[in-house]
Formats: sequence, structure tokens, C-alpha cells
Amino acid sequence: VHTINASHLVRESLKSLEKYLANASFFRIHKSVIVNAQFIKEVEPYFNGELILKLKQGDQLKVSRHYRRNLPQVFG
Repeated sequence: VHTINASHLVRESLKSLEKYLANASFFRIHKSVIVNAQFIKEVEPYFNGELILKLKQGDQLKVSRHYRRNLPQVFG
């Protein structure tokens, strides 16, 4: 798990974390990535139906076609 100040090792599957975070503003965007919507700056189209999330701190993450439907319409 990556936070603003540190990284932490969590011995939990992403599927289990996804269920735990379901009511919060977290979205699964790839088989290996869950992102906090509060840190999304913008969403840009990529190719083959994928998207790129640009985060406020400058990172860019690819949203797979499979998980694109997890993002609310607000993000594209």
C-alpha cells in the first residue's frame, strides 16, 4: 500500500481489500491497482479502450479495459 508519506506491506489480497474499501472512494483500475479517487487529477483516453489516470502528485496509472467500468462517469 502506497500512501503520501510511506509504503506498507499488507498481507491481504486486493480482492479482500477491494471489499473492505467498497464504501469509500476507492476504485480498482487494474488487476494489481486500487486507487483513491481523491488523488485523481484527470483522466485521459489511451488506446484500445484503456484510460490513463493522472494523479495529483504526478504519477500516471493505466486503467485496464476490464476495470474501466469501475470508475464513476465523473471520471470518464
